[in-house]
Amino acid sequence: MSAKGIRCEGDYRNNYSPGWKFNHWELKSVPIRIEVGPKDMKANQIVAVRRDSGEKLILALDDVDSKIQQLLETIHDSMLAKAQSDLVQHTKITKNWSDFCMFLDKKNILFSPFCGETSCEDKIKADSARYNEFKEKFSTEKNLEYENFREAMEQIKAALKDEDSAAIDLPSVDIQDKATKEPEVKVLLALKTERNAHTSIVK
Repeated sequence: MSAKGIRCEGDYRNNYSPGWKFNHWELKSVPIRIEVGPKDMKANQIVAVRRDSGEKLILALDDVDSKIQQLLETIHDSMLAKAQSDLVQHTKITKNWSDFCMFLDKKNILFSPFCGETSCEDKIKADSARYNEFKEKFSTEKNLEYENFREAMEQIKAALKDEDSAAIDLPSVDIQDKATKEPEVKVLLALKTERNAHTSIVK
């Protein structure tokens, strides 16, 4: 196939499973994966797998170069047709403000007339930018979560350093799980476990 101008590469690494190698090359956007096993060699065939659809095709080795070339062209045409279809379906023309916002929320490409003034453009951006509301809410929630987390951290560390403490009162189990995964807390937990074990032996 290389002689026909088709770029190809064999993966003969023995330290990875077939599934791992399949995923590795799919992430690199290789359009066709060719599988050849002992049974395929006996049958004088290969298995070609399309990345775009996952379809498996059994191809005879006779004239396999031209078949792979045709398959590459088919994949190209199929992907192009899908991209063009998606573009058409997600391109909207509107003169109505409510439709404008609805189409925009659905991540469409919009064609809509406006006066061309910068102030008008800024107003359209501001009035249609719902993400600002969510951004502010998200930021507030994250800040609150972080403060709860830091508070939980301090409570855990204080309790672990206190030899007489038996329980730790925390805002939530989720925050406790996150806090106990911190390296500093892990060390204190280990020390407390060792201290408790030593106390049990002495008693």
